[in-house]
Amino acid sequence: MAEVLKIECNDTTSPARLIVSGEVDLCTIDQFTTALSDVATRHSRILIDLTEVDFLACVGIEALYSYTNLMTAVLVRRGSITARALALCDFSALVAVHRADPPPRRPGQSCRGAPSGRPTAPSSAPA
Repeated sequence: MAEVLKIECNDTTSPARLIVSGEVDLCTIDQFTTALSDVATRHSRILIDLTEVDFLACVGIEALYSYTNLMTAVLVRRGSITARALALCDFSALVAVHRADPPPRRPGQSCRGAPSGRPTAPSSAPA
């Protein structure tokens, strides 16, 4: 099964906002680098939103390094593998990395949004 990477660019904001979701890896790196290149040709300042990226391989980090001169900031989900990968590379020494809290989970929902398969505790025990 091919991995899915979704990329949107909000050109109406300043800086332009590149919103990425899915996995950035060897299967999707061409799509990612093309999007970075396209937005870089149209804008002098870019904000990269990676809050919905589930996996960021080394090739994705390398691509980000190529555009640090245009980035105003990178947004990541707090506690995510993407946040950890950028922290290990000390990416914040070059570009501001802002961490956003993940959306709250509903009872019985796993980290990825699917039901966890475990029953949730009743709100009150019968007497």
